[in-house]
Formats: sequence, structure tokens, C-alpha cells
Amino acid sequence: RPAGLEEVGLAATLTGYVARLQRNLEERGPEISLDIDPALPTPSTSVALCLFRVAQEGLRNALRHARATHVAVRLWAEQDQFLLTVRDDGKGFQMPARLSELGAQNHFGLIDMSERVAQVGGTFAVQSAPDQGTTLTIRIPIQIEGKSSGPTDPHRNR
Repeated sequence: RPAGLEEVGLAATLTGYVARLQRNLEERGPEISLDIDPALPTPSTSVALCLFRVAQEGLRNALRHARATHVAVRLWAEQDQFLLTVRDDGKGFQMPARLSELGAQNHFGLIDMSERVAQVGGTFAVQSAPDQGTTLTIRIPIQIEGKSSGPTDPHRNR
């Protein structure tokens, strides 16, 4: 687990991670902006870990592969879901018809992120094209202390 995730929360842990990245990059890397909604609900531990790891891997991919000048990470809540975007203005890439096709090219990072998000009931989308940058969009139902605020099945208890 990332140091401090349970003690100080997702927002502070992600903020610290981005600050460390920026210090280590100095002037060699892209500008990284981080926008976290100050009214963000506290996610369950599993959702917080998922959001942190996906943001972390999305940033790593942008730094390693994109040749971006700017990477923007945004985390907020809307209605009954957490939303996370990681957007870069880098070189982008041609998206295959199915994400699983990236595995045949030994590119497993996006597949791993997608699987991690699916494990907590979320959705993962990638938009990219050559010379157009890349945007990752993650949507996860709000889960606090093991409870989901998502829709319930009215027929479940019949």
C-alpha cells in the first residue's frame, strides 16, 4: 500500500506522490497538474487504493511513453461515482479495437489498470490517437466503508 493512504487519505497521498514526481523530474519532464475536489467523499480502502494505483500508473505511462509537455490528473465525485482522468498532450498511440490486443504487444499497463478498476465495479476508458495525446477516464461507484451508494435492485429481497 502507498505510505499514508489509510492515515492521511487519498487526496493527501496523491498530492504527495505528484509533488515527489515533480521534484524528481525537476525541469526534465512535463508539467503535472493535479486537481482534486476538496469536497471529495472518503472512498473505501479498496476504492482509494484503486484510484491511487491507476493515477500512479497513468502518470508513469505518460512520463515514460508520451513525450508530453503537460499531464493533468483530475479526481472528483459526481452523483454516485468517483471520476478520475489522467490526460496528457503527448504523442498518443493508435488504440486497438480491443484493449486486450495490447497484451500481444507486451503492453500490459493499460490492461492491468482496466482489471483493477473492474475489480471495484468501475469502468475504464482510453482515448488516444497518434499526435493527439491520451486520456484515461475511470468511473467507480462511490463506496464508503463497504457500502455502495449506487442503485439497488428493488427485486433483490423478494
